[in-house]
Amino acid sequence: MNLKTHDFIFFDCQSTGASPGKGNVLEMAWSKCSAENEPDRLEAFLIKQPEGQSIPFMIQNLTGIVDADMEKAVDEHFAYSQFLEQFQPLGSDLQNRVALIHYARFEQAFLRDINNRHAENVKIRDGAMLIAESNEGLTELALPFKIICTYEIARRLFPNLPTRGINGIAGFFGAHMPEIKRADCHVKATWSIWKGLTEELEKQGISTLSQLDDWLTNVPATKRTKVEYPLEKKKRSSLPNAPGVYRMLDRNGKILYVGKATSLKSRVNSYFRGKKGKDARRLEMLTRVNDLKVTVCNTRLEAAILETDEIKFWNPPYNIALKAGRRQLIYYNRELTLWQHIPDSIFCVGPFSSTYLLEPLLRLSTSLHSGEFDPNIFFDHLEPDLLEEGFDYFAQYCSLRLSDPSPRSLMAAAIKIYREQMQMAAQQQLLGPEPDAEDDLDETVEQEDEEASYRISLDDIAKKVDTSVEGVERVDENEAEELTVEEVGAKFQRLFFRAARVYLQSKALHSLLNATVEFCDTGVQQKLRIERGQILSSSEDSHTVLQTDSGNIDLVTYDRMRVLLAELGRIRVSGATYKIISDSGAGVPGWLLGRNILA
Repeated sequence: MNLKTHDFIFFDCQSTGASPGKGNVLEMAWSKCSAENEPDRLEAFLIKQPEGQSIPFMIQNLTGIVDADMEKAVDEHFAYSQFLEQFQPLGSDLQNRVALIHYARFEQAFLRDINNRHAENVKIRDGAMLIAESNEGLTELALPFKIICTYEIARRLFPNLPTRGINGIAGFFGAHMPEIKRADCHVKATWSIWKGLTEELEKQGISTLSQLDDWLTNVPATKRTKVEYPLEKKKRSSLPNAPGVYRMLDRNGKILYVGKATSLKSRVNSYFRGKKGKDARRLEMLTRVNDLKVTVCNTRLEAAILETDEIKFWNPPYNIALKAGRRQLIYYNRELTLWQHIPDSIFCVGPFSSTYLLEPLLRLSTSLHSGEFDPNIFFDHLEPDLLEEGFDYFAQYCSLRLSDPSPRSLMAAAIKIYREQMQMAAQQQLLGPEPDAEDDLDETVEQEDEEASYRISLDDIAKKVDTSVEGVERVDENEAEELTVEEVGAKFQRLFFRAARVYLQSKALHSLLNATVEFCDTGVQQKLRIERGQILSSSEDSHTVLQTDSGNIDLVTYDRMRVLLAELGRIRVSGATYKIISDSGAGVPGWLLGRNILA
């Protein structure tokens, strides 16, 4: 049986949990084709969930499947029966009935579970699927087909690649991988992987299924020695030691990631040094990176502004922060109790990038009014008594006295505490240099990126992850240590600091919408003219005084202005000089531009 010309069944499923005991199959997809012929007929089914069970929010984010889509779902038994019918033309010999699955240990567990539960209804005889009334006495029914795991083949052929997970290895072979995780997309990816693997196997003299079986059974797997990256070393070693923006591209020229750097050479090469500290997502990206494109800038500030605009334009799959996604700007009323997306005379406080930013403050207000603390103030469940003790500890530490626990009063208190702490830190010269000048995102921007906080890949927790990679550890949520009163008090302090900072930044960015900024960055004297949030070069200076209209602030402008605030803060902390002349006459206080002293 030739590996390139024989028809195989490519299969994938998505689930609501990591194993049959922790979740249900949500979707199945398959296609029958050979390595030489791209799938032209692909079948996919959403699977009905047990009555009363909704799709977990995280799974909705990962797959894009929502409860409303389940109106089209079919019974699990029907979908499995349709899948088994694909093997009929392949005959009764198990050696001819082969399913190709990437990281098969995941799907195999669910397939066995389905097969066992439907054993009384599904029976294979002489290569045909028959319906039987009963099949009593069977506790474990062998799968009526053979499974070959493409991950295991890739692990042997490419032992030194950063990762062999489905997104990484499919991208390595040039396949386009969408960000959402759907079974049909993974079936196409598995075909791309198989096509690439058969070409590599042929180079080693393996062209038939029997030869492949013998190789997998008798030839020991090669151990990883040194990580080998597809990107040629000379492409990154020849980069200039200058500020700029870098773009990482796959073998088809698609931009995978956009980043900024004070030194392009140092920053880009840091991705390829060592394995520790690299999570599965970054290793996956480096498996796909095949080329680089860079733009040299005069200053890091210029690079930071260019970065945020390019992320919006290209929407790279491996960027998280600063992407538009489903984000929409919001505006609160003066009492901070209601919000909407469009600013007007009533909803005039903002903009903010998400309700998530102030939601903990609003939950605290409700808790103080009712006298019973909401256990989900910080989104992770904590005991109300512990929250109350932690808040009392924080209030005593900050000399906080509240006669009115309304959201507006809490915000006023947060701003007062924040100003005092920042001014005190400045006086005591506690504001040191940034912890890592080459972080992908400055702390100021990172605090507002609620999408990054919840962007969790199912690959990292359940399936298709290369577990041989060092530095990728699984965390058992049941092993989390219980917080102390002092630690909860620190969480409230961070809550107040974050609320105050994003509130003040929302006001400060209005003064930057139409302004002139003069600064010295890395020894270069610069002058920027900003009009309606668009940054012009000094040669394009305009002397027209523009009225600031908060309705003109779109998401692109909002992110551009808060990145500018972050970069001005970095310049201030470095001791360099800067000057902001706002057309509105409003100033930007220096302490707002300083780095938050709380991580």
